[in-house]
Amino acid sequence: MPFQISWTNAAKKSYEEVINYLEIHWSQREVNHLISRTELVLKLIVHNPGMYPEITDAIHRCVLTKHNSLFYKIENNTVIILACWDNRKDPKQLKII
Repeated sequence: MPFQISWTNAAKKSYEEVINYLEIHWSQREVNHLISRTELVLKLIVHNPGMYPEITDAIHRCVLTKHNSLFYKIENNTVIILACWDNRKDPKQLKII
């Protein structure tokens, strides 16, 4: 049975920030690529949530692109998206770890 996906408010905000950054500094092509990649990853995760490595305390990291990662955890039958992260940022600023 597929898992459900739930986004935290912080994850929604961080994803929107990444999209906004791409819209301002890059092109619609990169925006579309990130959105498509995110949709693909979410389709995979609902069927096999453990497919991406666990980095700490049951938090998994999926590299969406070389510049962006998605962090999530699994609770019961739900995959909770915690953050969309720009990999170029200081990892000490990532509050979920």
